[in-house]
Amino acid sequence: MKVAEKKKVNKAVGVVVDPTYFNEIPLADIMEAIEGLGYLVVDEEHNRWSGFLCGREGQAMFDILSKETGKLDNSNLRLSWYTMASGRYEVLAYVA
Repeated sequence: MKVAEKKKVNKAVGVVVDPTYFNEIPLADIMEAIEGLGYLVVDEEHNRWSGFLCGREGQAMFDILSKETGKLDNSNLRLSWYTMASGRYEVLAYVA
């Protein structure tokens, strides 16, 4: 992913996680923001990622596929979460 594209994608992801604190991890919204710019968050078999995240805190890294070329991009979605005492999640996400 070129630097200019990565900035666009990170801006779109940033809009989703701007409040930072959530009742649930907004993974579907993050993935939709990325898909809207021509990329797809994928699993090991290059299918659209589906699943759930477990634990009070954690980190995950997801591959990104270009819809245009159908090839894996040189970027990953990086996501971390932490459950606060209030039960809400602190979520950080970006494409690196």
